[in-house]
Amino acid sequence: KSEDVRRLCLAVGRTGDPNWLEDLHWLLAGSGDPEVAAEAVRAADRADLMGVLNQSLGHKFAVARAEALRAIGGRLQAPLPAVLLHMASDKGKSVRMALAALLEAKIDVAHMPTLIDLARDKYSTGTHYDNDNAEFPIARAAVAAITKYGSLTKAHAEDLKAIAISADDRTLRAELFKALATNGGEFGQKLLFDLATKPGRHLIRRQAANGFLHILPAVAPEITAQITADLLTSQIDSVAAVFSIVLGAAGTADIVRAAAVQLAADSKRRALVLLLIRLSHERDLESASELAQLLPAGHPALKWALGGKVDWKSDQPLSDLGDHGICREVFQFMKP
Repeated sequence: KSEDVRRLCLAVGRTGDPNWLEDLHWLLAGSGDPEVAAEAVRAADRADLMGVLNQSLGHKFAVARAEALRAIGGRLQAPLPAVLLHMASDKGKSVRMALAALLEAKIDVAHMPTLIDLARDKYSTGTHYDNDNAEFPIARAAVAAITKYGSLTKAHAEDLKAIAISADDRTLRAELFKALATNGGEFGQKLLFDLATKPGRHLIRRQAANGFLHILPAVAPEITAQITADLLTSQIDSVAAVFSIVLGAAGTADIVRAAAVQLAADSKRRALVLLLIRLSHERDLESASELAQLLPAGHPALKWALGGKVDWKSDQPLSDLGDHGICREVFQFMKP
């Protein structure tokens, strides 16, 4: 029989028949085509041949090992056995991706160490000629799974922070910061706040601050209390803009007003008051109207701040409310 004839017999023959089994084992052992070997593993899965599937976890082709992993793992209840979890170190990228997908479906806290390992996976489909130009699909899949596992321990939150800082994949970093915000509790929020407000790479600081946008208005009071006008005037433009939104969404009316009064007197950062007004408008119309009086009467930006829309092509109408950098950041949130 040729290989193609054996494949045909495997597809249409009677499962478990001696000739069918002979073709199955021949294709698993003798084919030099990874996809044909994977096809044979799928046939063993359909026939419920657990012995063949277990043996295929060590197949020479990664795609065949991945098929065996999916077939065996799909039959088991969580937590998965160590023999499957250890495949996080398999040299085949398809195996590691299959494991990440499996752990997203089979949720159990015992899987977290394995998911953390997969979140460190450096397989990339992008290039590294420029910083943050990598694309780590296995790591991204692991982080997507982690977000479904509930609250993070402090140790796991620290792990995710460390992975994010060292990652060359900016999308992965954003997802890690999102996970810290949504699953890390007050401790995770503190890690993000410190990353955003302390000296470091501007992109990382911006992305850390953006993590808070996923949990508004459920920001820890201890974090909101630190967002003062002094903080907003001392931070880089992108961080100041995001934290103005956080303050407007989660701060008390008195704290928001105190910050707005101080910012309105700062010629370089008055534009931040617009963000405070807009977020206050979504909570308390009266407070928003009071804050609007801190800016020049009839200013075109007040239309947006009080719940409307603008169709500006640039941030030029904001030029009298602060430096170009801060106006640019505020305008990003004003766009439709």
